[in-house]
Amino acid sequence: MGLRFCNPFPRAGCGSGVRRGILQNVSQAVFEAGESCLDWQVLRPRIMAELVEDEGYVLRQAEVDCPDFDAFFDGFARADTVGRA
Repeated sequence: MGLRFCNPFPRAGCGSGVRRGILQNVSQAVFEAGESCLDWQVLRPRIMAELVEDEGYVLRQAEVDCPDFDAFFDGFARADTVGRA
């Protein structure tokens, strides 16, 4: 499973026209949803629609392989709010 996530960092840096990765697409969907809805089951269709086929496959495999994927997503979706009062 590890090799699916091994992509070299683009030498040209950010904005080089390199296709966004899975986590970037997931993060973008979470950002667009705002803090009003961070539930995986609600956001799943929106996120899956943004992914290309192989990315959707990898994310579906992560759901299957991780019995507590909803909790993982909850932490991922709220990561930028850690430490805020």
